[in-house]
Formats: sequence, structure tokens, C-alpha cells
Amino acid sequence: MSKHAWLYFMPVHFAGLCCFLVASALCAAADGREAEELAAHILKTRGEPLRELRGLREFHVKDFGAIPDDGRNDFEAIRKALTAAVREGGRARLMFESGRYDIDPGNGPYLPKEDPLLLVRRARDFVVDGQGAEIVLKRPSMGFCRIDNSTNVIFRNFTRKRGQCLFLCTL
Repeated sequence: MSKHAWLYFMPVHFAGLCCFLVASALCAAADGREAEELAAHILKTRGEPLRELRGLREFHVKDFGAIPDDGRNDFEAIRKALTAAVREGGRARLMFESGRYDIDPGNGPYLPKEDPLLLVRRARDFVVDGQGAEIVLKRPSMGFCRIDNSTNVIFRNFTRKRGQCLFLCTL
């Protein structure tokens, strides 16, 4: 059974640093009622998260070779699409098509500090929209996303299999 997961990043200033509050409606540790309580608590204490940004240039991962449900490794194609989208400092929307994307970073050894699939750096007003896409990490230890020195970043509309926490994010 698949579930949709939403992830919002809201800037929070702490000791002169801009950090991010992460609110995920669904994750492996917070299913059902726990997720609803977590979302209600976050909305009560922090207010409504950023949900939409308009006027963004669209980049589609399919235009870079990431085709869902083809059984091929989409790692490099997704990375190329992300690089193109953030090249100008953001103001972009990275779009996935609905379907399954197989992600395999290679056969090398696990590196504790390896980059995740989506490494968003120095972006402003940036949306990653899965449109129901399922991301299957062949090496989940690599993580799904990391956001550095960025503001107004939205991840949304990705699916996951029960028991797999898709949003292994570091900020």
C-alpha cells in the first residue's frame, strides 16, 4: 500500500543562522493518528507552512532521461535535471511524472558523508513536485534530500511503500 507524503521547509532563525523546520505529514515512524497529531502541533506552534510558489520555470526530469517505470537507473538523469534547475539560484520547479523511479548510486562502498539524491544548494523559491512519483533508493543510506543555504523550498507529492521512510533529509 502506498501513501502520499508532503514535506515542507520553513525558515527558522536561530542564533543568527537560518535553519529549517521540517514538517512531514507522513513518515515511517508517524503513521495515522500520530502523523495527524504531529501536523496539528506544528501548525499550532509555527503557523501554516509555505504551500505554493508561482511564476517558476519548470524542469522535467523526463527531459533529462529519467523515465518512470522503465526499470532503468534514473540516478544520473535526476541529478542532471536538479543541476539545471538550481543553476540560476532556484526560482524553479523540478517536476517528476507519476510512476516508479529506480535510484542506484553505484556499487561503490557506503560513504557516511555521501550526497543524497537531491542536494539543493543556494536555491531560493524552489519546488520539487513528485506528482505521485515513487522513489526507490537501492541504497537507502544515501538519503533522499539535503538542503543547504536555501530558502522557500518545497518537496511534495511523492509516494512510498509502507515501512520505507522516503524523507531522510539533512538540513
